[in-house]
Amino acid sequence: MAESTCHSTPEDDEVPTRLLCPISQQMMIDPVVTADGITYERSAIEEWFCKRRAVGDAQPPSPMTGERLEHTTLVPNLCVRSFVRDYAEEHAAVHAECADYLERLVQLREARHTIAH
Repeated sequence: MAESTCHSTPEDDEVPTRLLCPISQQMMIDPVVTADGITYERSAIEEWFCKRRAVGDAQPPSPMTGERLEHTTLVPNLCVRSFVRDYAEEHAAVHAECADYLERLVQLREARHTIAH
């Protein structure tokens, strides 16, 4: 009977791209969905909107498709937020980016707690 072993591949050493904001290329702490259904990190898409408005785009285009967005309302993507957090917790010992993500998450929670009190 052949012995089965697990080997890591270069792909195993990278955080899946679906967990990364398409603008910042960082793991999303506060993922939101835009009118075109694409998920971004809130701070990255808000910065994108500000920059586009600064150059006269009253109705900014999608950074991914270039199509004009019907609106700029951002909807929290709770499923992606949970998935990213779970992935980071499971892989923090292996991926420095996951450990950094968890540290940023703690800092954000502490900042929100400070503001609330």
